[in-house]
Amino acid sequence: TAPQLSLPGDQRAEATGPGGAPVTFAVTATDAVTDASDVTVACVPASGTTFPVGTTTVRCTATDEAGNVGRG
Repeated sequence: TAPQLSLPGDQRAEATGPGGAPVTFAVTATDAVTDASDVTVACVPASGTTFPVGTTTVRCTATDEAGNVGRG
């Protein structure tokens, strides 16, 4: 069974310069079998990245010990 991601809703950030703004967010995952601390969560772009002006879509995955992958 793939892990389930808990994702934040849409966020808005005011640009701090011509390159955009750093944006932070938290993503967690739960799994029916694997302890949550053993589920690896990765997002692209990552939290803390400077997002360019405009809309940026963040894609996240959560992988459990069995190799099952949840996406959001």
